[in-house]
Amino acid sequence: MNNSRIRSLHDRQYKEIVTALAKARKAAGISQSAVSLVVGLAQPDISKIESLERRLDIVEFLTIATYIGSHSGESDLVDKLIGKAREL
Repeated sequence: MNNSRIRSLHDRQYKEIVTALAKARKAAGISQSAVSLVVGLAQPDISKIESLERRLDIVEFLTIATYIGSHSGESDLVDKLIGKAREL
């Protein structure tokens, strides 16, 4: 396995996606506690993800983005965040 291809918590794309996800959560008026219940994590885990202390895996990302999107009227939030990553 080529370790140079593994992205870190500090990767620019990762940081931008997590920041945009947190911003969308806040704009939708959704608490970290509500997100934690949907994804099956504790609220401190959501806080750690948003503060870039814990890595967000793809299943968690899809679950959280879909939940936020469905409650904010942005049904295409997943696509927007993936598009944002491609632009970086």
